[in-house]
Amino acid sequence: SVTVAGLIQFMETEQYESCSADSARGLIRRFETDRILRSHHLLSYQGFAAFASHSSNFAFRSEHLRPVEEDMHLPLSHYYIASSHNTYLTGHQLKGESSVELYSQVLLTGCRCVELDCWDGDDGQPMIYHGHTLTTKIPFRPVVEAIHRSAFVTSPYPVILSVENHCSVQQQAKMAQIFQQVFGDRLITRFLFEWDFTEDARLPSPSQLRYRIIIKN
Repeated sequence: SVTVAGLIQFMETEQYESCSADSARGLIRRFETDRILRSHHLLSYQGFAAFASHSSNFAFRSEHLRPVEEDMHLPLSHYYIASSHNTYLTGHQLKGESSVELYSQVLLTGCRCVELDCWDGDDGQPMIYHGHTLTTKIPFRPVVEAIHRSAFVTSPYPVILSVENHCSVQQQAKMAQIFQQVFGDRLITRFLFEWDFTEDARLPSPSQLRYRIIIKN
């Protein structure tokens, strides 16, 4: 158990906060649930854990912990985007397993940009894996289908497919066909803004791109 003196020492040497004996006893009364320990001004492990994890000790100010309603009507380039690198890998970057399901998992946790490393498959169908490594290969189409199922479950805002494209022209055509078949009208296939050579081009906003898929190749 932590004594009053021990709590004062912790506050002053570890937290760099001044703490009087009265303040330490007040913390013990507030956070210690054991009546006998509390009466002897002792703080148990459970009491100390309750104190340490209390919202008053959070690293962030409490007003920053609440969900923020952002203005989603600015151009897409005005926002930070939650992105995933080598999305398909379950572990080691050079010899790990690749998994279709990881695409669903990251999208369901709020990711808005996933990576597809695309290479020619031996059977004429594109594959996804970390090229020039021993990582396992997964077929392209099931990955696209997994993205389609999970893209907008958590958020309505656009999903960007960051395609690292190593495919031949023939298998790029297969990729395009699969994208169009699976995503349908959700896939952006034309410019949604006009270029203005006197000013910066203005990208569409996340609000304008709700439930849309963007390919970055």
